[in-house]
Amino acid sequence: MTLQFSSIPHVFSLVLVSFMMPLNWWFEWKKWELINSSNEYISNDRKWQGFLAGVVTAMLTPGLVGNFIGRSLYSDKFSRPEIVFLTLLANLAQFIVSLMFGVIALVFLKQTPFAMPFMNVIIPSLLILLLGVVFFLFAGKPWKFFGKFIPSMQFKESRSKLKVPFLIWSILRHFVFTFQFALVLHAFGGRVSLELFFWIWQVYLFVTLVPSVFMGKVVIRDSIAVFVLSFAGIGMQNMEIFAASFSVWMINLFIPLIIALVLLRRKSYVDNAGI
Repeated sequence: MTLQFSSIPHVFSLVLVSFMMPLNWWFEWKKWELINSSNEYISNDRKWQGFLAGVVTAMLTPGLVGNFIGRSLYSDKFSRPEIVFLTLLANLAQFIVSLMFGVIALVFLKQTPFAMPFMNVIIPSLLILLLGVVFFLFAGKPWKFFGKFIPSMQFKESRSKLKVPFLIWSILRHFVFTFQFALVLHAFGGRVSLELFFWIWQVYLFVTLVPSVFMGKVVIRDSIAVFVLSFAGIGMQNMEIFAASFSVWMINLFIPLIIALVLLRRKSYVDNAGI
């Protein structure tokens, strides 16, 4: 079976998903602004470059967690350790939110697409969520301890207050993910209902838990989407579900990657030319 753009039943929904992509990344940018809120050494240009570099390095690392690599490249040596720590903390907030809504979906639906007892799925999910929450709440303690001996690792107590905003922006971003996925499924002919949103949360739960090596879990996440949503019975064939999931990846991750590469290259060219 092949799909053509002209054969997509609801093209407007796909267009709407594209328009939501900047909102998705704006929420991530707001977290990046919080991370730099007390960084007096970084200029606006360097802040933008760090953010764009983070988009690039995230795509080249397992589970998109490598955004701290690109961001640290454009941070000064004095603030770099804290930038890395807070970026990882913000990533953990997004991880926790994905697990939290996934667990809510498991409880609401009381079923999974896996051929195993329901409790064998929800108990490990709850344990991983609990472990993530504990680590998130107490992550600053070891950092503060080592900061007593290593000046570059000194941690301002006020930075602990960023945890709640990190969670809020992560929740908002997760809702954007959810609506984008629902819209793109609708674009390819899927039935939209309240239950569909819970199945989408299950997709993100399993995608979050499954490790990956490259390019934002491309193919892996799409295969999981096919497995979960075909079981859910949303009126779509497997190829249509795969195409819908791949479209979300293209819009949310691949296109921003290309934009980031172009902007970074252009900025580098302008700087080198002295313009």
